[in-house]
Amino acid sequence: MSELSRLLNVSLTNITLIVDGLEKDGFAGRQSDETDRMAKRIKLTERAEKEVSFDSEVIFKPAIQLFSSVFEEKEILELVHY
Repeated sequence: MSELSRLLNVSLTNITLIVDGLEKDGFAGRQSDETDRMAKRIKLTERAEKEVSFDSEVIFKPAIQLFSSVFEEKEILELVHY
């Protein structure tokens, strides 16, 4: 959970609330870490894998369209480079 918080730049409290909601809706579950008994691992459930699209084109297409409408191609290529 701490790693998710750091990677997403979201407070640990917010990550906990998000995971609580995902767990309540059956999309995620918490598991104890085998090497660190204080840590919890978040795992997607079978329901999440069946019902949630992990297709990067579907996920990123709106962002690509937004960038294309605001930036010139050269600027987008520079952004991708960074």
